[in-house]
Amino acid sequence: MTAEEDGLMLRLTEIRAALLLPWLDRMEEEIERRNTFVEAIGSGDLPVSLVPQPPGTT
Repeated sequence: MTAEEDGLMLRLTEIRAALLLPWLDRMEEEIERRNTFVEAIGSGDLPVSLVPQPPGTT
């Protein structure tokens, strides 16, 4: 089965690849930053509420 058979065209053009190339240098750092954020959400260590509660709710 090919992308054309599925109706999807998921090609990465040379221009898009060129724009994403600098991001590869900081990919590991970005993954670590995101994982740290996910851990903080799971443990409740964030000082803010991600979904604001309307007044009068608990």
